Amino acid sequence: MRSNGVTTKKEFRHVYRSISGSSKNPTDIKTAYQILSCCGKTVIQSHLRAEWPLNCETISLDALFDIYSRLGDLCIEEEELRQMKNRNIKFDQVVDSIEPEGLISKQLVEDCLRNYTNEDGTIDIEKLVKASEETRDKLLVNLMSHTDSPTISEHFEEVTVSKPTEEVIEKSDTFGQLKAQVRGTLAISPRLQAIFFRIDVDEPTECELVLSLSKNSDLPPGHFANDLFLFVARDGENPKMVGVTKFVLKNERYSTGTIEVARNDQIIILGMGTSFIRRKSTRERITLIEPDGKLSKRFKVTLMNIFDAFDSDQDGVLKRNELNFYTIASGDTALTDDEWALYHDNFDFRDGGMTMEGFIKMHQIEASDTGDHVLADLWHSLNILGYDTELQSIYGCSYDIFAHAEKDVRLEPYFQYVTVVERNLVLEKLYDAGIEQDLCVLKPHLFQTDYFGLLIARWSDEHRDRRFRLKIDDTENVRWNFPNGKEGSIKFDESDGEWILVCSYTTTNKNANVKVELIDSE
Repeated sequence: MRSNGVTTKKEFRHVYRSISGSSKNPTDIKTAYQILSCCGKTVIQSHLRAEWPLNCETISLDALFDIYSRLGDLCIEEEELRQMKNRNIKFDQVVDSIEPEGLISKQLVEDCLRNYTNEDGTIDIEKLVKASEETRDKLLVNLMSHTDSPTISEHFEEVTVSKPTEEVIEKSDTFGQLKAQVRGTLAISPRLQAIFFRIDVDEPTECELVLSLSKNSDLPPGHFANDLFLFVARDGENPKMVGVTKFVLKNERYSTGTIEVARNDQIIILGMGTSFIRRKSTRERITLIEPDGKLSKRFKVTLMNIFDAFDSDQDGVLKRNELNFYTIASGDTALTDDEWALYHDNFDFRDGGMTMEGFIKMHQIEASDTGDHVLADLWHSLNILGYDTELQSIYGCSYDIFAHAEKDVRLEPYFQYVTVVERNLVLEKLYDAGIEQDLCVLKPHLFQTDYFGLLIARWSDEHRDRRFRLKIDDTENVRWNFPNGKEGSIKFDESDGEWILVCSYTTTNKNANVKVELIDSE
């Protein structure tokens, strides 16, 4: 283990980027406290405040590294530990001593300390210190052991946009500045819903958009991996495709290359459905509310992940529009003015938005209702958001979008129930951009990128009774989705639109050489 913590600026930058999202993003003091702690130092809050520049709400990576280099590390010696054990420090004493405006959430400290509190209310200091050191070391090892994933093969000849090189996301090879960074969320069942974005620019602007899956502890390993793609559409009498993520960057990120965006262009995120694995339910629901009426620790973790997923601008609070996204996505309606004012008066708010602590307290108040409907309502909301009974996000995920440009680009979020209109728009434009296959009367088009592909056909009544079959090469390095089946002959029933997705795939290896064809069934 790396018990000595971060020792070089390169390592510090890696941790900084992992937590703040970009080494170019300035950080506030609360995020800085997290970064310093994850770098291996036990930092006293007052010491950090003393080192923090006056009248500065945020500072750069370089400035924070200078502070990190100067700050001492709180080390507990054996004799000090023995003395602390003899003092019988009480749980309530520690919790009550936490300042409301401290750098760490009082609720989080309370949840953590409960795991190390004896029956008489005293804290098991020895176990707490040992667990703290082990957790810190494991976290640092995990942060520092992340390696870049390989890029996939050279782009296809038919691509007309310029391809970025293998650079980490903060340093786009096309544009040197990160102009916007946002987070959205997608749920595929029981209904398809998402937070999409509308582009706002002063004039048509060259831009590179990059998509990345935002992972959290609720997302099962492999779920939605390499499965999402970003599609930019332009409204009008004849809607058009502006761009799509075709290229693979390091760290499982996907780029549109250079495209020209205009005001009100829409960013749509969809998935191929190739990474979805249906899990057998245990039929035993994880505990959401403990017998004493408190939210369970596991449920609180899920609420924290949900909070992050709906924090579109990643500023640490849910503004009214973001909280509206959450309430609508979880099966409720948008907040009225009175409801918003009530939340503002009764829950923790900062900078015009609800904090994570307030978000958890809001659910705690809901759980305190003695009605029989409480648990049912909570599970209904979780189900709509894509969670199963084990609080695994098997039907939903969140994602990050980065916009690189020379001029200002703003990405405005909006909530969307994904309908056949959006689906058919995407299928039509990818069909037009694909390569026609003439091995069957249906003549489908195959659209391919560096990491995914779709075989799309155009519906016609004359094909209603015809049968087809798929011919596929290279199944070892590819994950497939067959909406209409795969084995034997395939019959396309009447479609709910003009366009039919025959199948889709994502690659699992840069050497994948995918060939899929639809042919007439004999």
